[in-house]
Amino acid sequence: DTYFNRHFRFDCDNPKWEQEEGNWRIDIGAKYRDPARYPIDFYLLTEDALSIVPVEALKDGVLPAAECSRWLAKNVTGSAEGGILPAEFAMRFSREDMVVGLPMT
Repeated sequence: DTYFNRHFRFDCDNPKWEQEEGNWRIDIGAKYRDPARYPIDFYLLTEDALSIVPVEALKDGVLPAAECSRWLAKNVTGSAEGGILPAEFAMRFSREDMVVGLPMT
């Protein structure tokens, strides 16, 4: 039984992650794997959905693919490659295309 800190959470919007052999592997340093000291929520935008995965669900940085559906954000579909995210998520998780010649803002 794992302690789950529901009062304070850290957000990780752009974690490095990859799918391998039926698992999602999130690149999290050993220092930050202690969920009691670093209760981190990982926001993963995949091809078709947004998942919010708490560090407590990981074992050595790995989440079995069979458990991925448990962490899907409700009513949020789409992707950075052309899907549509609701307005409350679009500013945080989508990326704008850079246009050559325009100033950066």
